[in-house]
Amino acid sequence: MAATKEDINGLTELILGMQTTLQEQFESIDQRFEAIDRRFEVFESSMGGMATKEDIDRIHVVLDGIASRLEIDDHERVAASAQVERHEGWIEKAAPVVGVPYSVTG
Repeated sequence: MAATKEDINGLTELILGMQTTLQEQFESIDQRFEAIDRRFEVFESSMGGMATKEDIDRIHVVLDGIASRLEIDDHERVAASAQVERHEGWIEKAAPVVGVPYSVTG
């Protein structure tokens, strides 16, 4: 059975209707993507003042360095204190031998 002119016109109208519907759906999707883009732009602009992962990593490196120096300083103070105590003991023993009066006050 051959298609009539009416059949072809009907199919043409159906296809044009589908094309219009598809175009409207694509436009709707485009509008949604544009809205999402605007939301991301607002989000990105609000993130401008916040620290990035690289910033936080640099802060950790600096803090680790400071903690290391404080630990070294603490060990050096303990060693210096022990040395002062040894010197104090030697002075207390040597003072009477050399005839120098020495008393610990404080």
